[in-house]
This record gives sequence, C-alpha cells and structure tokens, in this order.
Amino acid sequence: MDRTNSQCSIVSFYHTLVHVYLIIRSSFLINKKIKISSVKKISETNNPLSAPAASLDRLEIIYDNNGSVLISPKDKSGFIKHITRLNPQIEAAYKARDKK
Repeated sequence: MDRTNSQCSIVSFYHTLVHVYLIIRSSFLINKKIKISSVKKISETNNPLSAPAASLDRLEIIYDNNGSVLISPKDKSGFIKHITRLNPQIEAAYKARDKK
C-alpha cells in the first residue's frame, strides 16, 4: 500500500494505491475509490478548480468514460511511474518544461 498525505490546516488529503484501486480522501468531503484498470490518462495541470488537492501543482486523472479528479501527490513523477506500472495502458501527459 502506498499512501500520499497532504496536510492543509484542518483539512486532510490523501491518495492511496491499494491493489487494484486508487483511493482518494479529503477530510469528510470526498471519498472516491477508482479502479486503476479504469484510469485512461494522467496529466499534469495547474487547474484551479476545487478538488481534493492541497496544491495547484496537480495531476488530473481521467477514468471510465467521463470521470475526472484532480490530486496533488508530493512526488508526482513517482506517483505516475507507480500507477502506470500497475496499469501500462494509462497515457501520461507531462507539461512542457522550460529549457534554460
């Protein structure tokens, strides 16, 4: 079991990969259980929509036909690597990086 915790004042966020599920909890507001096999795409985003994410540096997870959720794991690339190992069919879309 992998767990990513994000603390923000009195609201607690966490994302857990347990066997075949991604479990997302945000205090008492959100409790989602998504089958990893239903995840289609993971994209980096700064979307400001309300979500179970403690940061604006987020990942958007597209699942099933129209499902979508935003999360903000501390180690985004590690999260993407782990979940794509569990489901190699997931498309990972990264933001363009500035070249300096």
